[in-house]
Amino acid sequence: MLGFGSKAGLMPLHFWLPRAHPVAPASASAMLSGAMLKVALFGLLVVTLELAAPGPSWWGIALVAIGTISAVGGVLYALVDHDLKRLLAYHSVENVGIIVIGIGVALFARSAGSSALAGLALVAALFHTINHGLFKALLFLGAGTVNEVEGTVDLERLGGLWGELVWTAPFFLIGCAAITGLPPFNGFASEWLTFQSLVGGAFGGGLTATFVLVAAIAGLALTGGLAAACFVKVFGVVFLGGSRRIGARPQLRERLDSSTVGVGLLAGLCIVLGVVPTLAVVPLAGVVGETLGLVALTPPTLPMLPATLALLPLAGALLCVVMAARRGVRSVPTWTCGSPVTAAAQYTATAFSKPLLTVFAFVLLPQRQRRYEMGSSRWFPERILYRTESRYVVDEVARRFAALVLRFARRSRLVQSGSLRIYLAYAVAALIVTVALAR
Repeated sequence: MLGFGSKAGLMPLHFWLPRAHPVAPASASAMLSGAMLKVALFGLLVVTLELAAPGPSWWGIALVAIGTISAVGGVLYALVDHDLKRLLAYHSVENVGIIVIGIGVALFARSAGSSALAGLALVAALFHTINHGLFKALLFLGAGTVNEVEGTVDLERLGGLWGELVWTAPFFLIGCAAITGLPPFNGFASEWLTFQSLVGGAFGGGLTATFVLVAAIAGLALTGGLAAACFVKVFGVVFLGGSRRIGARPQLRERLDSSTVGVGLLAGLCIVLGVVPTLAVVPLAGVVGETLGLVALTPPTLPMLPATLALLPLAGALLCVVMAARRGVRSVPTWTCGSPVTAAAQYTATAFSKPLLTVFAFVLLPQRQRRYEMGSSRWFPERILYRTESRYVVDEVARRFAALVLRFARRSRLVQSGSLRIYLAYAVAALIVTVALAR
């Protein structure tokens, strides 16, 4: 759990993940989040379902609890961060937590003898693994395009890019909708199956299991709401409004080339697996049935809920447009107390996330500020920017745990001095202990 959990980015061993993504190229970040993290989840599945199976029920409950903490904590980290790539890295922590919730329910249900529920939960976990690889690669590649155009991924310095990135912007919007679990995209389909598995297992065990699974349902719902708020902030700040760019630069419309086609392919797959999830669910059900030793596992069914929910907001928007047209709603310029309307008057990422930051302040330690100067403060005093860095409780726990492990490792070097005599003494002592215990 410690080894594979740290490689997958589960809390509180996630601290390496947001440090790795910002310094890696966008293509490397896409592979790191979309594929490399899943290797650790594969290892966790091999251990729990094969090498150490059958495990006790508390293994599954522990995984559900850890996955819920990672999902909620990851999205809170993302919500208050304003570096686009680091923000996406925290969402990897969130989605890995959702996958681990499914794995935990599968282990719990398998130990309780509920093969059908175990199959449903494992299919949900594997399906979300595929979906996360798709929409997270899409978002990281979109962030790479933004970085190429603007030279930064700092949300406080971005804005108005839809007019320039005419292909990346709509594809990025699809990725935002998919990662927040909105229908009819693929993120909704896999999270819906995860909810089904949690509800199915919530009242099938003891009091502790019921409490953890019900808390996981609430945590997963909270995660979806906070993720939606986070990506409204991201897309609104980066692509809508006016440009915050300092200095004039000609605006060049994005061309349809191989990079935009690649991002568009990922966006298309997010739509296809959301509208027709059976394309992935049916093959995964066959794999899960063979893994769990079931003769035939019926693929889980997904109702026509995605299409229905997708039409509801469109119908509401159309109704608003019709009512506005009938009432003759007039449009006037933005009022800024008589001052000229500039990009500085736009909503910023900090202003957007501040209310939620206040609500969840009990999770965070006091903030500290560090000043960055743009240009010379002597000649351009108005161009001094401030960036807020937050220290989190979980980060502090992780740092102290890592320091403890490092101190223990340094002191353990004494037993590995490179002396052949000491190694032979270890082998003889181990042989004596083994023979004594075997008798």
